[in-house]
Amino acid sequence: MNKNNKQQTTMIKFSNHSVQVTDSYKVTRLKRMKEIISEIHSDNRCCDEVKSRNTFSLVNEWCAHNLLYMCKYKRERTADVDFNDESTIRKIAYFFLSIPYRIISFLHII
Repeated sequence: MNKNNKQQTTMIKFSNHSVQVTDSYKVTRLKRMKEIISEIHSDNRCCDEVKSRNTFSLVNEWCAHNLLYMCKYKRERTADVDFNDESTIRKIAYFFLSIPYRIISFLHII
């Protein structure tokens, strides 16, 4: 599924237990992330593992991936975001990693 934006096309891949947003690092605005997540949640191909997570949790994961990608950390793994059922400890890590990204995004540095 392709979702069009004025600046980019976002590829979303659905599987049995996850949803992947390919080249998610290219989506830098929180508003656009929320729009894409809303589209994912409303798609009937979306798995229960992702539907059970709220938008805030998924945005945190996306922001964490983007921050790590910006820091050039394991770019082959952080370029795409794979939403699935995550452990509580990982969700907490995503929350804390998302904070600097949200500040950078708010200040329009990226």
